[in-house]
Amino acid sequence: MSNHNKKGMIPGDNPIEKVDEDLLDRKDIAANFARHVSKLDVSKGVVVGIFAPWEHGKTIFINLTRPVFENAEVSIFSFNPWVFSGTEQLVDRFFSELSGEIMEKAPLKNIGKNTANYGLPSQ
Repeated sequence: MSNHNKKGMIPGDNPIEKVDEDLLDRKDIAANFARHVSKLDVSKGVVVGIFAPWEHGKTIFINLTRPVFENAEVSIFSFNPWVFSGTEQLVDRFFSELSGEIMEKAPLKNIGKNTANYGLPSQ
């Protein structure tokens, strides 16, 4: 329970962030999913998405998978497209944020630099 709830405040509709906050016992399903994804052959690349209707717990599910992915040293790239308007801005920010994530991994620094410009419109 957060400090806000202890002060008598009504909790907001925010997704849980940690496994110990999972009062509906979804952690085992999320961990099983993450273990299966961790075993995928990624030699030619792989992208995994979580799809469900609005307000059906996608963010919670992803948050519950994070510890398993972190233990397996699987990189997670989170991108929220709802905060951008227009296709150009969306694509630009996606590749900019992806580039930043990739550049944090020392052996991939050059790939990260090249990725930054990938989504920019041709001059």
